[in-house]
Amino acid sequence: MATTIAEVIADQLSRDPEEGAIQFHGKWYSRGWLKAFVDKIDAALAAAGVPEDAPIGFAPHNRPPFAAALVALFSRQRPIVMIYAYQSPEAIANKLRELKLPAVIAGIEQWTDPTLSAARDLGSAAIALSDDGAEVELLESWKAVPGVEQRKADGIPGVALLTSGTTGPPKHFEISYEKLLKRMVIATEFGATERNPLFSFFPLGNISGIYIIVPAIASGQPIIMVDKFNVADWVAFVKQYKPEFLGVPPAAFRMILDADVDYEDIKSLKLLNTGAATLDPALRREFEAKYPICVTQSYGATEFGGIVTITTPDHVKEFGNSKADSVGRACPGVKLRVVDVDTGADLPAGQEGRLLVFAPGMSEDYIETTDLVMLDADGFLYHRGRLDGAIMRGGFKIVPEQVMEALNRHPQVAASAVVGMAEPRLGAVPVALIQPRDMADAPDAASLDAHVRSLLPKTMIPTDYRMVEALPRTPSLKIDMGAAKRMFEAA
Repeated sequence: MATTIAEVIADQLSRDPEEGAIQFHGKWYSRGWLKAFVDKIDAALAAAGVPEDAPIGFAPHNRPPFAAALVALFSRQRPIVMIYAYQSPEAIANKLRELKLPAVIAGIEQWTDPTLSAARDLGSAAIALSDDGAEVELLESWKAVPGVEQRKADGIPGVALLTSGTTGPPKHFEISYEKLLKRMVIATEFGATERNPLFSFFPLGNISGIYIIVPAIASGQPIIMVDKFNVADWVAFVKQYKPEFLGVPPAAFRMILDADVDYEDIKSLKLLNTGAATLDPALRREFEAKYPICVTQSYGATEFGGIVTITTPDHVKEFGNSKADSVGRACPGVKLRVVDVDTGADLPAGQEGRLLVFAPGMSEDYIETTDLVMLDADGFLYHRGRLDGAIMRGGFKIVPEQVMEALNRHPQVAASAVVGMAEPRLGAVPVALIQPRDMADAPDAASLDAHVRSLLPKTMIPTDYRMVEALPRTPSLKIDMGAAKRMFEAA
């Protein structure tokens, strides 16, 4: 009996080659195609001379070839280092130079002069995937370069995911295949009883995306994949397959309302669960007033190995709508503590403080977060905000200091402040106050935008820039972020 991720995947790939595995833009990709593509990835890595235990950089888009590449790496339990794909070639090249990986798999459009130059300088194998899933092309072979110490596998092989930053600035967080195996509950429990396809919109480089794609393929459950969440594809999926329960991102609720979706098209739904960011209570009430669908929330992070709290249908039956704004109760085995932000002392139910999480299998101790929460007497968790001042743009967490650091590298910028401004669909967006080196020679928005786009993912790009003579500061000369936000609103 198959008991590892690799064994379960190999078993599924050996079955009916004509059966549909992934649908994308209306086209089905069969299990036979999936197996052939997995073999092409294996062949490309072998032809490149990449050592079997070498870490592989992976910059995935939400497309079938990247899902197949992910399966190939999982089936061989190759160490994976995720690279954020949705950024400029220059930013990706900078990341490659930082990581010094023996091999990198990316889309053909991402292999431009800057990225190829970085691969050659580092001796990294460069493997390109075509959009149509037809080709796996080896652009550069692996080699040793004098003076370059390439990254090596560190201990037990696993996946180095980019965190959302819940427990601090975004960083690589490695989860071993052994832990992923336990979290996904494969082997006999992996078998799907519901044969309807899964609707996949989470990024493949995200833990949520992996938790959909890999178990679905390992269980033989078909996948309907989209580039990113959009109302038209989502409604079409619900109309055709009539699911009763689905997960959606927080931004989806405003998008569905704005699209004035006909309830008749989605009436099979009994419950929608959301996570990644707290759902605005007013938006939830507006949605539930229009659609008789129960909305529940969950909470998790890469550092926890996924979701650690959730509101279940049973909770709704017991408590009705009284816990609707909660992100749920602790999942089995999970323990929560709320402590005083300053002293670290445990707080009683009903008081707000910093959240600490014990996630079984992920850490031997509690993991400290930067989330401000309240735990009620019934054990339901309420998310109150971010202690680190992070901006939640839809499901993406933006650390202002990272954007400020990039802006401050512009030659005409003396200092900057980045704050979040409310936005109906995404919850909040970053905006920037700029203190120019010379007010008479201040940079324009286009110059700032191009500069930041060369350094950061597009989700972190400010939506507006305002020039000021001087940024507001505290007596200790730190930038006063509250005053900066008020200044931006008044400008």
